Amino acid sequence: MTEPVRRIDAAVVANERLSREYYRLLLDAPQIACGAKPGQFVNLRVLDAPDPVLPRPFSLMAAGESCNLHRDHVAVLYRVAGRGTQTLSELAPGARVLAVGPLGQGFSPPPDVEFHVAVGGGTGVAPLLFLAHHLAFHTGGAPPRVALALGARTRATFPDDAFFAALPAGVHLSTDAGDPGTFRGNAVDLARGLLPEKSRAGLYGAGPPAMLRALARLAEERGLSCQVSLEARMACGLGACKSCAVAVRPRGRQKAPVYRTVCTQGPVFDAAAVDWDRYAE
Repeated sequence: MTEPVRRIDAAVVANERLSREYYRLLLDAPQIACGAKPGQFVNLRVLDAPDPVLPRPFSLMAAGESCNLHRDHVAVLYRVAGRGTQTLSELAPGARVLAVGPLGQGFSPPPDVEFHVAVGGGTGVAPLLFLAHHLAFHTGGAPPRVALALGARTRATFPDDAFFAALPAGVHLSTDAGDPGTFRGNAVDLARGLLPEKSRAGLYGAGPPAMLRALARLAEERGLSCQVSLEARMACGLGACKSCAVAVRPRGRQKAPVYRTVCTQGPVFDAAAVDWDRYAE
């Protein structure tokens, strides 16, 4: 059953810098925290700021007790890239934001998977952090094996080791130059080396289009399930404006492109269904 979308006035609990590029915004949003799932997102707008007028989408990186937060709290990861995120970075505890969510369709881990490998780049790491907690918290018996393969330009882009140590997953980092303690190359090549030759593994991805396309190819080569969280520009986040529509592969005899909205029918899609020639061109 899909949880209802809430539109609330949320209070900032904390706003901290995690690394050279990334911040974590923690919000008191009980109506969203209680129903949020990994892969979903929220639309946020600072209430006292005249610009931007439209809320902006942010993937949830944590929600509630399953992520070691207060049950009423949610967290998002963001990077300062424009006026909207610059305004976010200046918020102090007690400030108010408009929060709409939880939005979109999240990850649905297959029940027969023994080893989950989540591959992320940029702010795409956020929903994968949430996913790692979800897999550990909601699995009966022993938690499944979970590995995170995360890529960035340099080690300084990532949070410090203490941040990753709190995650219920093995964390593996890649950087362009192979900085100390990291794999030299991209996150997909890193993930390739983590996969056993024979294992019921599942792949998950969130990040730049080129990375997701490469991950989809890896899944096809290995015959593995793969779910990806797509990025797209959004105006409404509710499926009305269609500005975030992406092409998926037609089924059967249909030849014309088929389009799905990232905000309501995604952001998580089966990687095999995405028309990568149109999405990652």
